[in-house]
Order: sequence, then C-alpha cells, then structure tokens
Amino acid sequence: MIPEGINLVILSRSDPPATLARARANNRLRTIGWSELRLNQNETEQMLTLFGGKKYSDQETHLIHEKVDGWPAGLLLLLQSSSHTGFQVRSLDEYTPEIIFDYFASEILDHADADYHHFLITTAIFPRMTAKMAEALTGSSNADQILSNLSRNNFFTDVRPGKSPTYEFHPLFREFLLAKCQQLLSSDRIIELKRAAASLLEQDGQIESAAALYGEGGDYQKLIQLILSHSASLLFQGRHQTLARWVENLPKDELTKKPWLLYWLGTSLINTDPDRSRCFFEQALSLFKARNDVSGILSAFCGVSDSIFQCFEQYDRFDEMIPELAHYAADSTRFVLLKLNRGSLPPCSWLCAQGSPFIPISSVGKRAPFRALRKRFR
Repeated sequence: MIPEGINLVILSRSDPPATLARARANNRLRTIGWSELRLNQNETEQMLTLFGGKKYSDQETHLIHEKVDGWPAGLLLLLQSSSHTGFQVRSLDEYTPEIIFDYFASEILDHADADYHHFLITTAIFPRMTAKMAEALTGSSNADQILSNLSRNNFFTDVRPGKSPTYEFHPLFREFLLAKCQQLLSSDRIIELKRAAASLLEQDGQIESAAALYGEGGDYQKLIQLILSHSASLLFQGRHQTLARWVENLPKDELTKKPWLLYWLGTSLINTDPDRSRCFFEQALSLFKARNDVSGILSAFCGVSDSIFQCFEQYDRFDEMIPELAHYAADSTRFVLLKLNRGSLPPCSWLCAQGSPFIPISSVGKRAPFRALRKRFR
C-alpha cells in the first residue's frame, strides 16, 4: 500500500495492468495517455520558442508540426539535429535528420526478431491498414496481435476503433521503415508489394491511397480502371484536383490513346482552366469519332460546349459543331437529356426542329450550358 500523502509517478508504454483496476475505479490512479501528451500546433510553437534558439515563421512552425505529428521527443531530436547540422526547415519535406532514424532503430528494430522486422518494413507500404490487409500482404497469421501490441504499447502506431480497427504508423516512423524497406528489399520485390498493397487498399475503399500505390508500382492498367470507375463520384464530391492529378500522372502514351481519360481530365479542369479543358475534350472527341462511339462523341461535345461558354467566347464554333452533332444524334433509338440556359437555347431549338432526339430542359444555372445530365441508350 502507498502511504497517505505519497504520490507515485510511473512511466510506461503500456496501459496499467488489470491488478490496478480497483485503484482506477476508486479514482486513486490517473493516466495521462498519448492524446494528452500529443502536442498541438500552439504547443509546438511554444516548444520551438523555448528550445529552438531562434524565431520560426508560421510556415516553418506548421511544417515542423506536420513532420513530428505532435511527438515531443521527435521535436526535441529534430531541434538537436538542427543545432548540430544546421539543416534548413524547408528541406524537411524531403529530408529527415539521421538522429531520428537512429532513435527508431535503437528503440524498436534492434530488439525485433527477423519476422517482426520483416512485418514492419512490409506493412509500412500501407498508409493505413486493417489487420486482415496486413495479414494478406505479409502472410503473417498473427498480424492482428502484432498491430494491437504496437498500438497498446504506444510504439508509434495509432488505431482507429471500428468493426475492423484501422492502424496507422506515425509519419516519421513510417518514413524510417520505408527507408529500411528500400535498403533491404529488391526493387522488383518492392514493386510487387506496392501493387499487392494497392489492390488491398482499393478493396478496402481507400481509393486515393490505392491510386498512389498503383502509380508508384507502375500498374497503370489498374490505375486506369480505378480512375474510370471513380471519376464521376470524385467530381460529385468536388475533388476535381484529385482526379486531374491522377490522370496527369499517367504516362502520356496511355493518356492519349484512352478517350475517356481525356474526357474526364477535361471535366476536372472545366472550372479552373476552360481553355486547356477544351483541348482535352477535342482530343477525346477525335478519338471517339475514330471509334464511332456515339456516347463518347455526345459527351465530348457537351464538354467542348461547356468550355466555350465558360470562356464566354468563340460562339461561332457552334456553326460547325451543331450540324455534326445532329448527324450523330439522328438515331431515334438514342437520346441525351441536356441542361440548357437561355444563351444556348437557340442552337438546341434548331436541333429539335431538325427532328433530333434531343430534349431541351431549361435550368437556372447561368454558366452550365450543354452539360449532359443523363444519357440513355436502348
């Protein structure tokens, strides 16, 4: 028993054992966990002022805080390295001081057996994972136990509770493990692991992480399939820049022979760069024509029209476009429902007068003419 008036402070990586449950229930034991110890940006700024030895700008403070992700010891190690080596804060995006990697090696990897070591450097390929994903990638039947122990003992592993808990390594710890992965595994093996991890991420619904790993692993066909499957939903969520980045990161020869990729790239740029957007719509239109893909032709036409109206110029281009569109839309077994505004009503009225299957619908939007809302084919 602890005498009255005496308080003990116990440092541990793990939670109090079950034998102390009564003390916790009687409010005689208090715990201060990672959520309380983790620095917020204001606390990071105060520590930089206290230990940094110089004034850091708001941008530098934010960059340092993002790098250490609230880890106090990591911040002190970084500042210690800065005083010894004089590295620039702006280089932290691409560089992590060696002293931090040495810390991880001495605290964790030096005490790990070969299987544990291999598990860590392999699962670091995932930005976040479930135990089932880790087991599928590593072949380890005790993946759940390993990840649970890492989280419970506060070894730089966060867990998000749920039906299938999701685990995530601290950014600096993951960076260290990936560096070890590069040292210890062949480039072919790393590519193989990245492709397998990307597939598991896609199955888990982590689409953005899957896209990044498909790209890093050079599995462009899988990346293209993912883009084509999720383009519409990304645009619906307002993630135009994400879609544009995915498509533009593809090799040029893959992009220029896939009209639907060009179409979705044009659509993702329509609000920010309509001139460039129109170039992609026109390239897509040419490819769709070569394949006699009526659905694609009509979609690309709507994209070109939208880009013209976004720029408020070159309306005379409709003189050549409308008759050509009427040719492709003349098949009465197809129709496209268009959203129009007053400015585009006359050319579409002309189409209807020619007996085309287009159905004009008035809309309130002032800058959304010729945007295809629905395509139906019988």
